[in-house]
Amino acid sequence: QYLASHHDKTFVYNFKLLSGAAGLVYGYTAFVPVALWAALKWFGSSGATLGERDSGISLIECWALYGYANVIWIPVALISWSPVAVLNYVFVALGFAVSAGFLTRNLWPVVSVTEAKVSRVLVIAVVGLHAGLAIAIKFLFFAAGPAATKTKGDAPPADGAGESVVRALMGM
Repeated sequence: QYLASHHDKTFVYNFKLLSGAAGLVYGYTAFVPVALWAALKWFGSSGATLGERDSGISLIECWALYGYANVIWIPVALISWSPVAVLNYVFVALGFAVSAGFLTRNLWPVVSVTEAKVSRVLVIAVVGLHAGLAIAIKFLFFAAGPAATKTKGDAPPADGAGESVVRALMGM
């Protein structure tokens, strides 16, 4: 009850942002590992297989790796409802650092099998795409403004910055 209403402020739920965030995270986690696995196959990483177990990474393992790397966004989402904007940036940056470090540490043995230049490009691409995810998460979903707003009669709350960006991207 404390979170639902506090003094003259009530908590406003925005399920459009929730479904947009879920689509972004699930889409990223579904398609980026496939692209990485295909790149590893293309550039000759002997371990990039569909499911057979050998020295490299299978497509299933690639999906699992990205799934585990994105688990950090759950606690980041839970603590990013802080009214202090600087703390929210710090939380997102820490989430990015932890997940990108996890990906890099676990992908490097597989990626390093390819040529040195290719392996560097692949790791930079993985970290760059992950940075894009973190930036999208911050500005599309955690920049929507405070969830608790003062109630003024029956007027609906104004759209947050994140929702307007989501509407523009989805053509709504």
